[in-house]
Amino acid sequence: LLWISMCFNKFVGDEEMEVFYPSCAKDALKYGVKFKKKDDKIKSKDGDYLFDANVDYIYTLIELALVEGKSYMALDNFSKASYYYKIASNLDPENQECSMMKGVAYMYNRNTKEGQLIIDSSLDYYKAKAQEGGYKVNEKTYNAFQDGFIYYANYLRSKGKTNEAFDAMALAIKLDPENKKFIALYKELS
Repeated sequence: LLWISMCFNKFVGDEEMEVFYPSCAKDALKYGVKFKKKDDKIKSKDGDYLFDANVDYIYTLIELALVEGKSYMALDNFSKASYYYKIASNLDPENQECSMMKGVAYMYNRNTKEGQLIIDSSLDYYKAKAQEGGYKVNEKTYNAFQDGFIYYANYLRSKGKTNEAFDAMALAIKLDPENKKFIALYKELS
């Protein structure tokens, strides 16, 4: 499954191959998730676990899913955005940036109950990291980290919850004090 995913991923961006495989990005991600599920089962039975040896490739898939998800968010197609953010989160459930963005996409897609649970879990994690005094964002998922807070704050503002949006941006600034987008939205909300 991993090999199939890698093959489809090679076709992404290759105009000649995309004619024959128009859904190569989606297929690469789909087989990546299937690999992860099978690999988790193997790990639970103390078998040869391949995830750790292929983390770089998995993060290549996560980046692909995040790019696809963001393009659908920009088009206001929140159901497809949710699909891609869910894939990113499934590829590495430990990654809070992807989880947060998945929850935000669910909120925009009117799946508010599940979306809020995911976001609350991520915010608890981020609050704990802010209190510890240091948080290092994974470079490959930095855009999901940034987009998660910005989309969430804008969602809250659109629902008239400006104070909650302000609090979310205050937390974001504690985690990444140099981020100009966070600072601009924070000033806008205050």
